Amino acid sequence: MPASPVATEGWIWIPRLYEPSLIWLAAGAIFILFRFKGVLTASSTGHRVMLPTNDRVAMRLLGVATLWALLATFWHIGLNLKSAAYLMGGAAAGTAGLFGLLRNWIGKGMTRQRKSSFWEVIKPYVPQVLAYLAIGLAWAALASALIKINGSDWYDWYTSGLIMAAPVLFVLLVDPHEFGLHAVYRDRICRAYLGAAQPGAASDAKAKDNRQTDFRRNDDVYLNSLEARPLQLICCAANNVGGDHLATLSRGARSAVLSRHGFAMGGAWVEQPGLTVGSAITASAAAANSNMGSVSMRVGPAVSFLMTALNLRLGLWVRLPREHDPDLPGHVLPGWRFFKEMIAWTATTARDIHLSDGGHFDNLGLYELVRRHCRYIILSDATADPQVAFDDFGNTIRRIREDFGVEIEIDIEPLKLGADGRAQQHAVVGNIDYGPFDKGILIYLKPSLTGDEPPDISQYKSRNSTFPHESTGDQFYDEAQWESYRRLGVHTVNKVFDFVEHVLANEPERVQKVFNEARHVWYPTPPV
Repeated sequence: MPASPVATEGWIWIPRLYEPSLIWLAAGAIFILFRFKGVLTASSTGHRVMLPTNDRVAMRLLGVATLWALLATFWHIGLNLKSAAYLMGGAAAGTAGLFGLLRNWIGKGMTRQRKSSFWEVIKPYVPQVLAYLAIGLAWAALASALIKINGSDWYDWYTSGLIMAAPVLFVLLVDPHEFGLHAVYRDRICRAYLGAAQPGAASDAKAKDNRQTDFRRNDDVYLNSLEARPLQLICCAANNVGGDHLATLSRGARSAVLSRHGFAMGGAWVEQPGLTVGSAITASAAAANSNMGSVSMRVGPAVSFLMTALNLRLGLWVRLPREHDPDLPGHVLPGWRFFKEMIAWTATTARDIHLSDGGHFDNLGLYELVRRHCRYIILSDATADPQVAFDDFGNTIRRIREDFGVEIEIDIEPLKLGADGRAQQHAVVGNIDYGPFDKGILIYLKPSLTGDEPPDISQYKSRNSTFPHESTGDQFYDEAQWESYRRLGVHTVNKVFDFVEHVLANEPERVQKVFNEARHVWYPTPPV
């Protein structure tokens, strides 16, 4: 314990709790004074070179001082509300539970746009406030509980420290992928999709025996066991929340790919022999995760800390792609990666890379296809876009231009909604400009209603105005909802590629002919 507490009219006050904060504050002040060295005289070249580093150190010292002061303040609250330990603990748990319910708000509304009401302005920041509040209340509840249980007995404090250290040591020995929602989500995905795709699963006898909801033995397969062609690319975001932000243009992540060849990022790749398809898909769909690229940079470290503490973790750890050191030994303490998630210590140059939802970098998968110089691309943009603002598509083509110098020329006007809430077309066709004599063709499909849909889809739309862009926060589709989306997808593809059968009948296996015909059919007609 620090020095003896001072009681002031019933309030317990321990000044020495603030001493580390004062020390860091003083150290920061020294660096700030050094910042102004040379103000009265011309700065030397060496001084100018040192200034950026000096300023970063000063700000970090001031930040640590402020954080410690806040922790000391909440600790004092816990000390002085000894009888309210259970109340604060319950409040902390309730706040954390409310944060968990509102986790789907994280990242929404963070784009620069005009807000029409005060609630829309503050809504994106509610989860952040709840995260900081939950951590503060939990810290105060811990202080209150410890002082109530231990009093001034040093031996009891020593025992309490060992008890609290035990879970930390236990977590260090646990595989973070098996200790969290990643394993649960992985097995559910495998049962719902890979299990249904087993050989003969569509037959009546097999289907009757394949209706269990729990994971079964043959549901998952190793990623490197997939057939050589076609090459399946599972796109993810390699998190760089705690790394060099300048190297990733403050995007918080880099694009990454999992395939039968292993893990690839940029121009480097490394084999992943023990990785399964289920884990790869789970990482690619890890939208609710402790580290979420630029979203985590915006919402702050408290959200990463709380999401990790609540085990809201769907991401995947893989090795850094590099040519040297191919036989890198395994982790003695695999759970160390759990704590790296907790403090958002993820970087794209570290030994271990933390993968999350591909949407944290590119939500469409187009970026990696352009990187591979694909000349014929079919892109289905099934993201939730109730305003039909093409946010994900705009973000992707912007980054493609910045990183590869490739221009995508496409007119999306026919996909926008008219006054009647309908689009003119289900798809548009554009050009991929790789160079002066190197062109590609992009067929871009967007969920939309044009008025020629089956009656059951029209009925569902009349009762659900946001269809086909309902919130992804709804994870429990009923029969009508599921079938409406499925049928709209089938209808869209049949309409867009209605000409293919005729083209292939005359010139079989001519991919170029099919895409050229798609350009002829769906390229927007000039208004005149």
